[in-house]
Amino acid sequence: MTDNRLRLFCLVNGEATSNAFPIEIESTKTIGDLKELIKTKKANDFQDVDADKLTLWRVSISVADDNNDDNDDDDEDLPILLVNVLKNDKKRLKAVTQKVTDVFGYEPAENTIHIIVQRPIPVHALAPSRSLTPLPGNQSDQPRPPSPANIRADFDEITVEFFNPASQYITFLDEFVQGFHDLPVTEGNISGLPCVGKRGCGKTRTAVDLLSRSWGLYFNAGAADYGSSDMHTLAQALSVHSDIYVSKDIKQNTERIRCLTYGLLYTRLLILEHCLNLAGGRNTFSCQRWMLLQVAAPAFRDIFQELFQSISEYLHSRLLTSTTMNSVMVIIVQEQFRKVQELLRGRSLSSGVHFKFLVILDESQFLGRLFSEAFFDSDMTTVRPVLAPVLFAFRRLADGISHDSVCVMPCGTGLSSYALTWSGGSASGAKLSADEYKASRLSEMVVDFAGWTDLGSISNYLDRLRQGLDNRGRRRLDELVPEEAIRKLFRRLRGRFRPIISTIEDIINADDPMVWEE
Repeated sequence: MTDNRLRLFCLVNGEATSNAFPIEIESTKTIGDLKELIKTKKANDFQDVDADKLTLWRVSISVADDNNDDNDDDDEDLPILLVNVLKNDKKRLKAVTQKVTDVFGYEPAENTIHIIVQRPIPVHALAPSRSLTPLPGNQSDQPRPPSPANIRADFDEITVEFFNPASQYITFLDEFVQGFHDLPVTEGNISGLPCVGKRGCGKTRTAVDLLSRSWGLYFNAGAADYGSSDMHTLAQALSVHSDIYVSKDIKQNTERIRCLTYGLLYTRLLILEHCLNLAGGRNTFSCQRWMLLQVAAPAFRDIFQELFQSISEYLHSRLLTSTTMNSVMVIIVQEQFRKVQELLRGRSLSSGVHFKFLVILDESQFLGRLFSEAFFDSDMTTVRPVLAPVLFAFRRLADGISHDSVCVMPCGTGLSSYALTWSGGSASGAKLSADEYKASRLSEMVVDFAGWTDLGSISNYLDRLRQGLDNRGRRRLDELVPEEAIRKLFRRLRGRFRPIISTIEDIINADDPMVWEE
């Protein structure tokens, strides 16, 4: 090898070290040049991937010397998974203009894997059919009796491919838990401060803010909005499988859609349990990170929909042949929630303060208008739209002993106090009496947004934006939105939530300290 060339050994993520391949590159070349060389060297493997889409990780994985007689086992044929490499032992090479010698020096270590090459996470439209492992033939032809143990066993078979440590789903999920995969698509020019562009009175913003402080689940009934499309898939089942969920038997419809909703909850809880159990995740996986995975699912990959697709198809088939699936699914989802609760208790603050587990249904007005006379309220007499049995299932997430540990929050444009009255009747317990409902209003169960009441409320909002930024980002935010801008925002737009938020985001996106006056 000439003096100005480096030899680096690369390995594609998930392959055995015996498949490592060398790359010779001039010391003056950059990480971007290295990506081009890797694509050229592995043309068949990366023919469908542009070089700039490859992700390179600097690692240092020792490889046994074949000349050593002690190394006669098959250890080197084991696959190397990036997710199993400790966070401190790997570094993502983001700067394509950086020289390779700045990363690896002029004499890279011998008998060592220097680079792990990661393909981009595939993003594709979901097929209407199951995207995971189909059910075994004996399960479809001769289903087991619907007991909690049997249904859980069926779910284990359905989800085995999804939760395989080498699957693309778990590779992405484990990396996300460990702090990788930043939000890929944002507007705004301050690093780490995405401007989401959601401009209403603040319902979704408030829901997201709550979930950034407390553990919970976020569902969205809108077809083209934030969050996973799993709730939209549930709503579509009413039309696609109308013989199951919108038959002439209203009681049967109600029980079946509740059962499907339990499957939706079970899917989320399975994924949350996996994230909480991942070694090393305690320091990197917070309720805020979990919120981001749920709310920004379309920007990453919608793993919740991909798993629910299989769970829901299984339930469609079982509900046609069983009348006891609803009661069985209640037991299964409550047991799963208890597992998650125990894991979250282990993360509780030393003060012993426990926050309620939130279950938020955004854009719930869509379900409040869907099939308005096809389902029953909890009294199994009053007809309601599909929102009623969905909220009923949400409120059954916790068993009777710990039902106060869950707070269900329907949220959406057009929801009124009237809608809150009847949705309250969808609870698993008794309906609110007139006095109880009046008390709930007095205790601000129904919330009107107060808007911006003083200069301090705007300053506090900007302070919270600063919390997630580095020093450079904080200085830039102060330059773009100075004190004088805050005073004018309050003087001209006080009392309303949306205009001030929208103006602040427009100022940040313009990235010009002089533009705020416009």
